[in-house]
Amino acid sequence: MKSILIVEDDITYGMMLKTWLGKKGFQVASVSSIARAQKHLETEGADLILSDLRLPDKDGIDLSGGERQKVALARALVREHPDRFRAFADVTASGAYFIEQTPYILEEAVEEYGLSGLKLHPTNLHMDADDLRLVPVLRKAAELGVPVMFHANPCRLGFHDNCAPDKINRMIQVFPDLEVITAHLGGMKWQDALTGCTWVDMSYILPKLAGLYGIEQVNRILRAFGPERLIFATDFPDGEYDAYFDILDQMDFSDAEITQIAWGNIAGLLALEDRP
Repeated sequence: MKSILIVEDDITYGMMLKTWLGKKGFQVASVSSIARAQKHLETEGADLILSDLRLPDKDGIDLSGGERQKVALARALVREHPDRFRAFADVTASGAYFIEQTPYILEEAVEEYGLSGLKLHPTNLHMDADDLRLVPVLRKAAELGVPVMFHANPCRLGFHDNCAPDKINRMIQVFPDLEVITAHLGGMKWQDALTGCTWVDMSYILPKLAGLYGIEQVNRILRAFGPERLIFATDFPDGEYDAYFDILDQMDFSDAEITQIAWGNIAGLLALEDRP
């Protein structure tokens, strides 16, 4: 039986993930700090570590061995289940190292490890989505022809923070040859994503919008983006598929548009051979 160590200081989320993975047949342990994780690894080990990034005592990346280790884990998952998974590379901020080395790590992840794109989380990076330190890695993504997904769910006062869609749109203007996916429809600043950003996914935010605005208004919002820009996503396991299906089944999309949203758009971005 494969063993998994969860390192998460949000006890509720950690227990939810532990329960779900346990039901899938994994042997799961959960701790709330890097110190406890290191002690567990010394005494019991683990086949896989799932760690939060920001923890009370240290950065969760300390357990992973950096970007290359995370890329290696993603590669192993894709190789084991090539018919089920596509993985994007992740990066972490580490001073000048970020500017100088990250483009080469992305190139290695794509060309040698077979990963399909880049995911940027401005909040975790502690830099704005339009920070000039991102220019080298974004230029490399454009050269490689792989999409970049930006986390975009601004939550600070007035919804103005470092992952706001207006900042992402500035980078889209700088790199018109780069395919950019704005995650979460831009969050509660979806109107900024509507007028500026290109591809958008509906993970996390769809049930929130339905609860806030109701089904009819959500239908108008998704129609405003258009099926040619929408990508189905759920943030699973934080979001259950059925909750999204219940909402989307009430939209007025045609069968062809549903196929485009559910599969066609992302298949095109990832250049999948069996795209519809």
